[in-house]
Amino acid sequence: MRKTGIRTTGVLAMVALGSALTMSVPARQYTWTGSGADNHWANAGNWMPVGVPGTDAEVAVHHGSVFLTNETAELASFTMTGGTLMFSNWTTRLRATEIEIRNGTLTLPPAFRENQMSNRIWMICSNLTVGTAATMDADQRGYLRGQGPGSSTATFGGSHGGRGAASESGWIRPEPYGSLSQPTEPGSGGWSTIGDGGASSGHGGGAIRIDATGHVEIHGVLSANGMPQGDTHASGGSGGSILINCRAFSGSATGLLSARGGHGTHRGSAGGGGRIAVVYDPAAQAQTAPGNPDVRFRAAPGIGGSYPHTAEAGTVYLPDTAFLTSPMRAAQWQGVNVYAGSLATHWEVSELQIDGRIAFPQLETLQVAGNLRINDGGRLTLFSHPTNIVDAHIGFRLDVGGTLSVEDGGKLVLFCDPETGGAPYIECGNLVLQSGGLIDADGRGFGAMIGPSSSTSERQGGGYGGASAAPGPEPVSGVAYAPMLPGSGGGDAAAGGRGGGFVRIGARNRMILDGTISANGHERVSIHRGGGAGGGILLSADRIEGAGALRANGGNSSHEGRAGGGGRIALWRPFLPPSFFRDLAARPLPGNSIERDPARDTPNLTMTVDPGTGGYQPERAGKGTLFFGFMQFGTLVEVRYNQ
Repeated sequence: MRKTGIRTTGVLAMVALGSALTMSVPARQYTWTGSGADNHWANAGNWMPVGVPGTDAEVAVHHGSVFLTNETAELASFTMTGGTLMFSNWTTRLRATEIEIRNGTLTLPPAFRENQMSNRIWMICSNLTVGTAATMDADQRGYLRGQGPGSSTATFGGSHGGRGAASESGWIRPEPYGSLSQPTEPGSGGWSTIGDGGASSGHGGGAIRIDATGHVEIHGVLSANGMPQGDTHASGGSGGSILINCRAFSGSATGLLSARGGHGTHRGSAGGGGRIAVVYDPAAQAQTAPGNPDVRFRAAPGIGGSYPHTAEAGTVYLPDTAFLTSPMRAAQWQGVNVYAGSLATHWEVSELQIDGRIAFPQLETLQVAGNLRINDGGRLTLFSHPTNIVDAHIGFRLDVGGTLSVEDGGKLVLFCDPETGGAPYIECGNLVLQSGGLIDADGRGFGAMIGPSSSTSERQGGGYGGASAAPGPEPVSGVAYAPMLPGSGGGDAAAGGRGGGFVRIGARNRMILDGTISANGHERVSIHRGGGAGGGILLSADRIEGAGALRANGGNSSHEGRAGGGGRIALWRPFLPPSFFRDLAARPLPGNSIERDPARDTPNLTMTVDPGTGGYQPERAGKGTLFFGFMQFGTLVEVRYNQ
């Protein structure tokens, strides 16, 4: 019994001693020296003390260039105050409980082909802090020019979150790809068949992925832009991807997440924007980091080249609307299509002020109880969903309880559904369109060879209020007094001009129109192809005044192609609901309507519905229609001119 007791005591003593030793030994600390024969992380000679950092090590990099080709051990911490860390290989991961990048750059090797090893910046941690002097640089380190799922053998900018711009090669561009809420793919390269443009086109942006179980704090720059590398007829690559999974997210206005498309030059095309997602836990975010962190988001398409306005912005995904506070600052929202998991299809806000460039493609209705103001440099884009005549072709509805104002330098962009012609409808208390403000629906109507007055001939233009220079089976469509559709597209689905869109606004009180409302048809994008028809503008309000411009002109053509016909513009007093125009469009005007001098009732506006020019026999293209009407004491009083 005594021996047994002594043996037991000895074992307990050893266990206790072992525990004490374990608790007293600090984590092994490693500092990068770069003294080895190469700059590989896995080279023991590059560390002090000599050896490769193992599990629970505390690692510091203060200078030099580090090359990481495989995943690290699960470190206790990683701190970087300078130098460069390059990730090579798709599965390479930096793993640490705490990661702090105070200064320095995390980056990738050059762009790669589809059949080559791909690369990305990938970190797994509990918490991550990126300081103001730190950068994660994945610019043009995605797919090589002419490579990737969003690339093409024709002259197009790369596609990813948004499509690259159209070009002389036409409209049919590579489609967007990748996940909206968990984007992980690199951007695709641009390509050009014009001159030496292919050799100088841009690569796609790379991929950045952060998987954190705790808090991510961003004060520096995470960049995955697509870019051109040359200058003559070059097409831009698409933006790459940035994915941050975390419990809570914070930062400051010095922080930037950027997946911008690359620019096009001369006859090349701009690249589309990439994809960004910050996926936090909404409950934890509200508790630990409430409000808008002011971190900037950029997924704008590139600029320059042929038809740069057709390049599409990329996407930003957020779990809820916590970051969507008013005013939406220009610095924070830089050309992005925002998707918020909690929004579904309807969003209600008390007021909204737009300084940045932003769109909400998932919405079907946006309700602003107070005022909506689009300031200088701000751009709000509204997308219509497919629809039918039952709901007066309304594919998106914006309701503003107070005043909708588009300031000097502000822009409201309206997209119709290119297949069905569904269009946004806007209703507000007052509309104030300042001089220099723009409501833009140019080329945002029916797609090429689509619409009631389109044609199956690739050379014919689209018609609407006026016929094309070579009319199709239905030369014109709709009625002058109640336009309900956008303009029809020109011939050739790949290269014909899109029709002008449909601007439909009802103001319950006043409209002050000193800026421009434009729904012109697009010109053809290739020779011998038809231009799109001018679109529609339908305005109603108790009072309409101002000295601005309303345009619904047809799209131009060239060579053997035919120009598009003019569109339709109708102004009505007083305010009338969309159901009134839906019903009115289905029947002739009442016989008791009377004519009167238009100068007495029309505002001092410049209104044009001219046909397009150029192409074959442009003089045969028809002018569109202008109409002014009002209801008075239950009588429909009609004024019609230039139709």
